[in-house]
Amino acid sequence: MARLFTMKYLFFFLLSLLFGVISCIEPRPVYENPDGYDLNSPEKFFLSESLLEISGIAFHRDNLDSVWGVTDERGRIYGFRLGKKKTQPFKFGPQGDYEDMAIVQDKVFVLRSDGTLFAAFLDTDKKKSEEVMEYADMLPKGEYEGLHIDERNRLYILCKSCRKEDHYSLKGYIVQIKNNTPVQIGTFSIDSADIYSRVDHKKKFRPSGLAQHRLTKDWYVISSVNKMLLIADSAWKVKDVYPLNPSVFRQPEGIVFDTDHNLYISNEGDETRNPNILKFDFLDNPISKNIK
Repeated sequence: MARLFTMKYLFFFLLSLLFGVISCIEPRPVYENPDGYDLNSPEKFFLSESLLEISGIAFHRDNLDSVWGVTDERGRIYGFRLGKKKTQPFKFGPQGDYEDMAIVQDKVFVLRSDGTLFAAFLDTDKKKSEEVMEYADMLPKGEYEGLHIDERNRLYILCKSCRKEDHYSLKGYIVQIKNNTPVQIGTFSIDSADIYSRVDHKKKFRPSGLAQHRLTKDWYVISSVNKMLLIADSAWKVKDVYPLNPSVFRQPEGIVFDTDHNLYISNEGDETRNPNILKFDFLDNPISKNIK
């Protein structure tokens, strides 16, 4: 009888212990996807150590075998092929905190964090530019990390943190280069209140890169801080905000689309992990948002 009581006691003890362990296990978060993309299943390309602090990416003449990336400090961009670690350096400027880049035809634009823009002709047979244009003081004081150029050669520059920035909006500037002179032709803004109505307001959205979808004309804006992807329509009205899986997006800084609407996002590396570029195939599937 005593043995039976002991076995019964042991059974209930183990059962309660099991339920206690189960209750302590937090459910795995579910990361939703925007229409057309499965952000949880990328094709991954590792990069060389020269691109450890990659902060922006672009294609040269829409050639998928000619990817270029800029790093934070060296005043160089690096050409490479996806899947290959060999890089081709091209020097365009002095050391500095460079955050994004864009290429149109053979002209490359590089954005420094203080809003200064550098422009040079990209000669892939040379290791440095013979002439570099530097455009300073064309934007308000602040920290800038997003640069995009459209089919009309208009530059969209998004502020990460600006002193004069409206507390309730993210501010951006549209610049056109005319006769080698930058001319500000407009501004745009993204309503912060609309962003924080969709995500925890304590998780600040600080843009680290932007690109426009060629088919939908939607704007895709990534925030390395707190790992988020914002999608806005062509008029910059927020459509949705997606938390990003930190195990996939370690430090997303660069973003670009190819001509087939595939999405590429670059991640900086660190002492133990190589930088990479993640490719997300365009699924052209209206129910892709439900992919988990």
